[in-house]
Amino acid sequence: MSVSFLPEIRKLRKTLLQWKEEILNDFQSGLTNARLEGFNCKASLLKRRAYGYRNPNNYLLQLINACS
Repeated sequence: MSVSFLPEIRKLRKTLLQWKEEILNDFQSGLTNARLEGFNCKASLLKRRAYGYRNPNNYLLQLINACS
């Protein structure tokens, strides 16, 4: 094992050791939250475009249509 005298490398090593199990689980499962982030982005865009809708059901229908 090599030892570094740079504080940045020491901090990186400490962080990686603290998150070791989670990092390895990420590589094993391959699951991400990308789909959820995409839905959130679409909902935010529709919310900005739907400003002024009188009926909230119209916004809901637009959102369901965009995310399906």
